[in-house]
Amino acid sequence: MGKPSADHPRGGAGRLGVRAAETVMVGDRIETDVAMGKRSGLATILVLSGITRPDDPRIPGLAPDHVIRSDPEIFCR
Repeated sequence: MGKPSADHPRGGAGRLGVRAAETVMVGDRIETDVAMGKRSGLATILVLSGITRPDDPRIPGLAPDHVIRSDPEIFCR
């Protein structure tokens, strides 16, 4: 079971005793990380400091809940 399978985060949330709707998927790959989060019912944060670039045409179509420049921004909000 790998990304972007929706079973992966659902299983992890279940093992932690939380619902998928109470979790967030953070990742730098829109085609796997954000897609998996969306399929699983998680909120999604796309980090632009990795693989996916700011001008990637897939961003509007996959519609991450938040787009940030780097990981530290997560802790500054």
